[in-house]
Amino acid sequence: MHVNESLERRLFGALVQYTSEPTARGILQRARKHHGRKRTTEAYFDMVMFGAKLFVEDARHNEMAESLQQVCFGSIRVAQGHQNPHEVEVRDEHSSRRARLLVRRLVRDAGGRELTAVRAATALSELTRNALMYAGGGWVKVEMNDRDRRLRVIVRDEGTGIDDLELILAGGYRSRTGLGRGLLGVRKLADHFHIQTSASGTTICFEMLV
Repeated sequence: MHVNESLERRLFGALVQYTSEPTARGILQRARKHHGRKRTTEAYFDMVMFGAKLFVEDARHNEMAESLQQVCFGSIRVAQGHQNPHEVEVRDEHSSRRARLLVRRLVRDAGGRELTAVRAATALSELTRNALMYAGGGWVKVEMNDRDRRLRVIVRDEGTGIDDLELILAGGYRSRTGLGRGLLGVRKLADHFHIQTSASGTTICFEMLV
């Protein structure tokens, strides 16, 4: 899904419940200018949220995020229960998006900054993309340690493993599909990164302080 005028009108209608009309227009204009109309809904949503949080009181941030997520992503829902860790099976883009929304929700609920939520969702997006492309899908396990405010994400698949892993992590390999860039990007975004791969599958773990 891409950003279009219909989506922007609906986002404007949601934003004016939390801020003034001129401010809502400014938030959308800045998000559009930064990302352009051809960028994905997820990237645009992150920019809108980043701008909106500057003008909306902290106590209403979670409520606003729910409203804007509903506009952008329709019926997708993230469970509100106390289950921890959370697990999501990723078999298509819909379930991959659900995992990203879960990560963003956990970071926000823990009091993390919007930038951290975007970093975590971006890292997870790269890993689920790889799992879908190379292994037909996989599983995501997400846990938030409330004591030290540390987000831990594990993505595993049952593919045939990653060839030339050492070369990839050393920055000396680039595949035509971008696998090397994605893994290096996740490692750069995370505070901790670990990967284990074999002919029976790959497991990647990253952690971020929120």
